[in-house]
Amino acid sequence: MSRRHRLTSAGLDRLAAGPGEAADLALLRRGQLSRRLIMIEGVVRRAEPGLGLRAAAGVLAETRRGSPASAERSLLHPCLGTWAARSLAAMAPGGPPERVPADPGYLAALAAAAVLSSDAVVRHRPLRLEPMGGAVVLPGLGRLHSPGPHCGLATLDHGRLLLAGRRSAPGWQAVRRFRYATAGLRIDLALEDLDPYRDDYVWPVSPRLSATEAERWRAALARAWSLLAADHRLYAEAMGRVLAAVVPLKAGPAGSLAATSPRTFGAVALAFVDDPVELAALLVHEVQHMKLAALLDLVPLHTGAGDALHRVPWRPDPRPVEGVLQGTYAHLGLSDFWAARCVRGKGPGAHRARERFALHHAHAVTGSLILRAADELTPAGRRFAGTMAEALRLNRRHAVLQAPATTALPARAERKAADAGAPTCFRKP
Repeated sequence: MSRRHRLTSAGLDRLAAGPGEAADLALLRRGQLSRRLIMIEGVVRRAEPGLGLRAAAGVLAETRRGSPASAERSLLHPCLGTWAARSLAAMAPGGPPERVPADPGYLAALAAAAVLSSDAVVRHRPLRLEPMGGAVVLPGLGRLHSPGPHCGLATLDHGRLLLAGRRSAPGWQAVRRFRYATAGLRIDLALEDLDPYRDDYVWPVSPRLSATEAERWRAALARAWSLLAADHRLYAEAMGRVLAAVVPLKAGPAGSLAATSPRTFGAVALAFVDDPVELAALLVHEVQHMKLAALLDLVPLHTGAGDALHRVPWRPDPRPVEGVLQGTYAHLGLSDFWAARCVRGKGPGAHRARERFALHHAHAVTGSLILRAADELTPAGRRFAGTMAEALRLNRRHAVLQAPATTALPARAERKAADAGAPTCFRKP
């Protein structure tokens, strides 16, 4: 079902330096596709027979043969990773004796969505779709509320969704999709507020948005995308290749909320942000996390051994080496982003850009110093950390040389990196 994926040293360097190129990002996607297939195979193999999982996997296999692009979209649906991970955890040795995945019907629903969104005729056996919470959920497409004794029971047959005892589709709620094209760059985003497995984050997700709320999201994302495509083109190109969904979070008491999960490649979770610059920065930050998580599935950058923790300037709690890698890489992206804002150097946002560049550049520089002193990195990890450090040096030089004279950059980045002193590492008690 899967194959080995190899990233060249040059590809590793390109990803370490920032956004990465098309071939590198395509490799990350293929790696995640293989990971999903392996996880599905594991769920099907471990589950008790009679749950319909093997039939659903068979329909997905038929879709991959008849309409590969449609199958890939469904298999890379971000929430599938959460369902598969929870299912495998539920069926792990020592778990419940009944060996039931998180929701046996979710895989059939995903297979149905792949068939229904296919641009080709897919031959398949009839597939029974069980309701989830009183609705038939079609991951990536929408959900169907069908009140009554059958509670949304449906069957997929010859590419058509048949409702029990009905000829129409009452209560259909589609996943809203936003397609943006700016300066020759395109992105297609789902506003994912329906899938029951979209909740893989620290903060609670928002319920289904009203039409007015969804329009606010559409307009805010449009402004952020226009800014990224115009002023941060390489990061926008990368985003267009890996970002597929935005999951709305409930608004927090203060500050911006944003998150990614290693299990939900393709999705970023956000509380609503109206400021296009802040929203663009959040997207850059979280997509950096997403790319590195996918890279770590392909290339071991650290040994995973030992119990060393490292003090970092961006969090109060000491972090394991993978946390240092993730934080440094995210702050590298933000350093790039705010350096570009400094280069523009005009308007009321110029001071904010200088301050934010100094902060994130200092964090990234300190993180790279910690990584260079860490014992847990593999040879690939040391190469990755070294390339990040070189990218930060060039980034600073570019910002200083290109910024308008009236917006001279503060030396805060260097001062903070120096004030951090020697990297602090200690062992768990």
